[in-house]
Amino acid sequence: MSRVLIVSRTRMNKGRVCVGGHDLDRDFRSIRLLTPGGMNMPEEKPLEIGEIWELDYTDHDDPDPPHVEDVLVTGGKRVDVIPRGELAAYLAERVTPWNGSPEVLFDGTVAATPSSTLSVRLDRPDSALHDIDGENPALAWLSGISRSEMPRNPGGC
Repeated sequence: MSRVLIVSRTRMNKGRVCVGGHDLDRDFRSIRLLTPGGMNMPEEKPLEIGEIWELDYTDHDDPDPPHVEDVLVTGGKRVDVIPRGELAAYLAERVTPWNGSPEVLFDGTVAATPSSTLSVRLDRPDSALHDIDGENPALAWLSGISRSEMPRNPGGC
């Protein structure tokens, strides 16, 4: 078992949520929590931002880039919680937020898709973007950009 801090929870389609966390027992490793079958978690799963869970998980044996952080969760229990008001400071002590413009995120591989979402080409670089409670200037810049202003990936996504 590993202690995992939940740092993101995004509603997806078909009653699923994308849940991200950091493994507190493995060098603050970034992980994305999936069901044993490799699906995003059901929306009714009680995994909330700021909670610390003891989880049994294994690395996904066939990750789908750029989601190379995928793990398959087989069980766990909530053991603690970091209050929302303290979470940003807790994370700031342990991660270095990205500082730069969106054009250079993921070594320049970020592109807009026809559905107005952002994607990263499969040749994902070694570095990743960290955002702490919306304080990241690159994400603040992105939130105000229109789809027509985003650079396109001519090779597709």
